[in-house]
Amino acid sequence: MFLRPSASFYCMIHEWMMMNNSYCKSLWCFLLVIVVILFTACSQIEPVEPVSFEQVASIPVGRASAVSFAVGGNGYVLGGRTSAKGGYLSDFWKYDPTANDWTRLPDPPFKARVNAVAQVVDDKVFVGLGYNGGGVYKEDSYQRDWWMYNSLNGVWERKADYPTLNTAGASAFVCESGIVVCFGFFSFFTNEAYLYDIDRDEWIDMEWPYMSPAGETIAGVVNGRYYAGLCSDWHEYIENSGKWERRASYMHSEGRQMASQLTVDGHFFMIGGREWYAIKVSDEICEYLPDADKWVLRGYLPKSGVENLVAFEVDGVAYVGLGENEEGEVLADFYRMIIP
Repeated sequence: MFLRPSASFYCMIHEWMMMNNSYCKSLWCFLLVIVVILFTACSQIEPVEPVSFEQVASIPVGRASAVSFAVGGNGYVLGGRTSAKGGYLSDFWKYDPTANDWTRLPDPPFKARVNAVAQVVDDKVFVGLGYNGGGVYKEDSYQRDWWMYNSLNGVWERKADYPTLNTAGASAFVCESGIVVCFGFFSFFTNEAYLYDIDRDEWIDMEWPYMSPAGETIAGVVNGRYYAGLCSDWHEYIENSGKWERRASYMHSEGRQMASQLTVDGHFFMIGGREWYAIKVSDEICEYLPDADKWVLRGYLPKSGVENLVAFEVDGVAYVGLGENEEGEVLADFYRMIIP
C-alpha cells in the first residue's frame, strides 16, 4: 500500500516554515520531519473503484516466473521455477474456467526456463526466450529459441531464433506488423527492440525506445495502442511512425519490476512486482488510463505483495495468481479478479 499526507497538511507546513524561517536549520526542522512521517502513516489513499478477488482452483504445482497466455477459451501456464534458487520447470498446464480445473498437457519440445515471453495471434501462440538457470552471464543459459504453438492440434513448430542473447525478462506485444519484443538482460540490461514478422519468419531491428535499459518490464495493448517499459519509465509505440513516445510515470513507484500485466475490456493493469528502490514486494494493482495519460490505484492483491506472478484474460474475465511473496514462498494460489 502507499500512503500520503493531505494537501492541506502540506500547506500548513509551508506556512509555518515561511513564518519561522530562522528555525529551518534547527532542531525544529528535524522535529517537523518526524511529524510528517507520523502523519503519513495515518493517512491512507483509497483505491479508485477497487477491484476484488474470488479464489479459484490452485495450480497443482506452485511456481514463480512462469509465462502465461489465453486462447480458445482457456488459460495456459508454462515453465517457471519452484524455488528462489532453482527447480526450473518445463511443464505445461491448461486452466478451464468453466470446469475450474487444471489439466497437464504434454511438455513442450524445449528446455525448462523462466521469464519467457508469449503472444497470441488468432489460434497460434508464439513462445520463447527466457533463462534456464545454467549460470548468470553464461551464453547457453539465455534462450534464443522461438516457437509457434498451434492451439487447435497441440503441435509445436520451431521458428527463427531471436537475434540477441538479451532474452531474460524481455516483454512483448502484438501490433499490426507482427510481434514486438523489447528490453531484457544478458550481460547488462538493454532497451533494444525487435519486430518479429510472422509471415516471413524473421526478426527486424527497430528503433530502440528512448528510455533507460531495463529488464522484467511490462508491455501490452489497450484500445489499439501499444505500451512498454517500467511504470516509472513508460512509453507508447506509435506504429505509423515507428517512434516511441514517453508517457506518464506512476508517481508512487521509483522502478517496479517483476510485475505482471493484464488487458481486459479496455483496462490495462500492472499487478504486484518489486519496488527496487524501496526493496519491497508490492501488493498494488494499478491501471493505466491511455486517454488521460495517467496511472490510478485500483486495489490490492488478496493476501500480500507478490512478484513474478502471471495473469491472463479469458472471455472478458481476468485471472491472476502464482508468483512468490516477500518471504520467497512460491505460491500456487489463483484468483478471479472482479473489475467493477
